[in-house]
Amino acid sequence: SAFAKVPMQAGVLFLGVLLYLFYVLQGPPLLFDPSHVKKAGDAPLSSVIAPIEAEHRGAAEQLRRLAGRIASGDANGAEVDAFRRAVATERRARSAARREVLLHDPEVAALAPAQQKARKTPNDTNYIFPHFVLSHVPMVFVGLIMAAIFAAMMSSADSTLNALTASSIVDIYRRWLRPAATEAQALRASRVTSVLWGLAATGAALLFRGTGSVIEVVNQIGSFFYGSLLGVFVLAMVAPRAGPRAGVIGLCGGMLSVLATYWFLSVEFLWFNVIGCVGVLVFGGVASAFDRRR
Repeated sequence: SAFAKVPMQAGVLFLGVLLYLFYVLQGPPLLFDPSHVKKAGDAPLSSVIAPIEAEHRGAAEQLRRLAGRIASGDANGAEVDAFRRAVATERRARSAARREVLLHDPEVAALAPAQQKARKTPNDTNYIFPHFVLSHVPMVFVGLIMAAIFAAMMSSADSTLNALTASSIVDIYRRWLRPAATEAQALRASRVTSVLWGLAATGAALLFRGTGSVIEVVNQIGSFFYGSLLGVFVLAMVAPRAGPRAGVIGLCGGMLSVLATYWFLSVEFLWFNVIGCVGVLVFGGVASAFDRRR
């Protein structure tokens, strides 16, 4: 599955590029979230959204016109700069529209100005693909796409819950809590553990709701662990004599290196994988050298 993850991620990124090009040529809507669209059409918010929508429409038209010239290679430097400005204008208009929807929410409107300013503008990135599917894909394929999404979701959820439950029962329950537990007791404990892990996963999903693209959030969280886990395998390959103690020390050192980088340095999250892997090799290599001396 690790080897399949690389082309799968590349396919997802390629799909995102195609979707971006489609909306550049087709013209993106001002709002993708259906609830935002409904609120924007109601008075008095509609009068506030109207000038923002006009600005957005003009930027989208300019993007569509300039994209063709850039793709054909006929654009000069001024037109490329104009395309970049149009992209910034389009993004600014969409953000302003989402901000107005937030500020006109009755709950937010009742807050003090300082509290309103502290509220984060909602993000509708995760609604872009559903909007494309429901608006531009033939209905005969919509059901197939939804079925594929739900099948993948259920497959990922049950495999994750089963793995977490199995590791919890084997490594914690049977080893530390009840070493003499019978099979029936372990079965009951596994059912309770599955429910607890499911609740934890649901809580995490609600906690990260509205933080941005789901794929990006998942990769940001995973970057804290991917590099360190890779480093353990690399350590075993380059230092075959490294024992379990060196592996554990290297793993902890790699994760601490990532956390220190996150807290004290401004580094893009993709570099966390490299930092974690190198940290494991450094700490694990030093620990392995001390173990050999003993």
